[in-house]
Amino acid sequence: APKRENLKADMEAVREESQRGAAPVHLSAEVIAGYRAKVYGCVTAGVLGGLAGGALLGLSEAGWLWHTLPGLTEYGMFVWGPIVYGLLFACVGAGAALGLLYFYLLFDRFASWPISYALGMGGALAAGGLVIGLWRYTRDILGSQTGTVAQYAQIAALILAIVMFVTEGAYIKSYLLGRITKNKPAVLLGFGIAAWLAIIGAGAVLASTLAAPASAGKEAAADVTAEGPDIILIVVDTLRADYLKLYDSEALAKTPNIDALAGEALLFELGAAQASWTKPSFGTIFTGLYPEMHTATTKTSRLPDSVDTVAELLQAGGYHTQGFANNPNVSAIFGFDQGFDEYVYLKPRLYFAATDSASKLSMYEVLRKVRMRVKDKISSKIPFLFRMNVKDYYQPGEVVTETVLQWFDTGAPKDTPLFVYVHYMDPHDPFMDRDPKKGGYARANNKNPDPDLFTELMRNAYIAEIERLDAAIGDLIAGLKERGRYEDALIVFTADHGEEFQEHGGWWHGYTLYEEMTHVPLIIKLPGGQHAGMRNVNLARHIDLAPTFLHFAGLPKGGNMPGQSLFDANGALTNSSIRFSYAENDFEGNVLQAVRDYRSKVILANEDNVSELRPVEAYDLYDDPGEQNPLGKNEMWVPVLRDELERFRDVISKGAAAPAESVVVDEATKEQMDAIGYF
Repeated sequence: APKRENLKADMEAVREESQRGAAPVHLSAEVIAGYRAKVYGCVTAGVLGGLAGGALLGLSEAGWLWHTLPGLTEYGMFVWGPIVYGLLFACVGAGAALGLLYFYLLFDRFASWPISYALGMGGALAAGGLVIGLWRYTRDILGSQTGTVAQYAQIAALILAIVMFVTEGAYIKSYLLGRITKNKPAVLLGFGIAAWLAIIGAGAVLASTLAAPASAGKEAAADVTAEGPDIILIVVDTLRADYLKLYDSEALAKTPNIDALAGEALLFELGAAQASWTKPSFGTIFTGLYPEMHTATTKTSRLPDSVDTVAELLQAGGYHTQGFANNPNVSAIFGFDQGFDEYVYLKPRLYFAATDSASKLSMYEVLRKVRMRVKDKISSKIPFLFRMNVKDYYQPGEVVTETVLQWFDTGAPKDTPLFVYVHYMDPHDPFMDRDPKKGGYARANNKNPDPDLFTELMRNAYIAEIERLDAAIGDLIAGLKERGRYEDALIVFTADHGEEFQEHGGWWHGYTLYEEMTHVPLIIKLPGGQHAGMRNVNLARHIDLAPTFLHFAGLPKGGNMPGQSLFDANGALTNSSIRFSYAENDFEGNVLQAVRDYRSKVILANEDNVSELRPVEAYDLYDDPGEQNPLGKNEMWVPVLRDELERFRDVISKGAAAPAESVVVDEATKEQMDAIGYF
């Protein structure tokens, strides 16, 4: 109070002197130096507090990833997180200090250095902890579905309680140090930097302690000799069937190489995926199980070790297994390397000196997106300076083909049958425009583009990507032929899911189970060219691929695989017995199930789904292949399909193989359905 009165008196004296035209009154050099030291001390303390608080946030999130991603093989995130988060949240600490400084000057009272340091740390921890913590809770615990207010309140209260505890500890330590050193500026500055370095050091120790050598895969049993053909699985990410002329004569993409492959193979007209985004769909391809059975269905879920993959079964049967993954959702971190002698992840370019594990931290993704958007803004103004580069997102087809063929030249065993998985990403966003000056269209940069402006642009770019893919496929096939690895091989070409371009009012994939999502190309070249050039009109599902591979390898089907080999012992097709295909999805608030036969389809959606889908939709795919006119719930085959869907759900929940026969339909209904060509 006396200080405030003195300040008021000084200000009044200055005002009176000014009114009399006298020379202005100045603070003494000693007083100015004192204020300057206090201001610098406050800001420095806040910055150093934010530096340490950010480092603790980075270390904590790295610990969370270690807990939730047991497949990590390196732990650079424990070092990268404290360094980068510390630098980022030092800015938050500075902001907190400036806010405090306003009140300090207003009341002409400055708190001690330990208080400013603790408040800077607390501000960084509270801001970052709440944002990152609640985001992680929504994404990792709730599976990207919105929680209740009570849930978020509880998590926020827990985070703030931890922040208060840590902040109080920081204050006590800095206070005691100040008392011991008599608040010498150099010592206090050194303490703040030392605290940051100590956290980084703790992270380095953790990274070194946890680091494990990369798994080389399981050794095939020494007494097992495989006698089956080479099996080459080519999976294209995000390729819908109807954008190929092989499936729709009006398709615009020119794909001479894929067409030529189909001419030497068997094309399945009704290839069906069991999910509409990468992780659950690949989980099904790799295990022969429905998504709910293999459980790799969310962004943070992992393919469990308890599940037998087709690579493990082939490896145990004497095959050499080699994988070339090109999407982080199917990297070794998520368990998709199980059973592979070598699993190569063709990862995109990383920035800011991040390791693969560090790229899983939330602030890396924020920095990456900021970099992308700034770069895209600059490229739109100065195209010759910066352009969108697809390698920032994934490795393009030519790199995939070159890597695979190089492995055939230098690493492939000569006397052992091979199982080789090859992953192409070209049709996945960003869709690169034919004109390099226009760059591309990426979900990360614009999740909801204006349909009037972007629909045709993005479709055309998607078509251009398919044509680039075709060139890479042509080079791969030519390379296999040159190396004598084509004629006698079983080669399977398919896609994990499709893509949506406003057919049902949406973009991208994962949000629906319409045919643009689940109808995928499926081409199988048999050893010796059997069935070359033929087309099959019956259903063929992703769950049938693993049993087909095992059949050709002369190995039994996995015990709980619900699918079937598409061929019998004589090479004849068996899929005429497949009456239904089931698909499911649990993605960002959309919980969906669908079942279709060769003519009709029904889709169920959760009541509160974020895509505003109707709870029940049914379609006649003969008369309405674009699924634009939902059938009434009493149409004769709608109840049949709903019963079939519920039967699938019941069977899947029990983990058993789904029976091939349909539910019982009364004779009168069957006669009506037969009359209109339903069966």
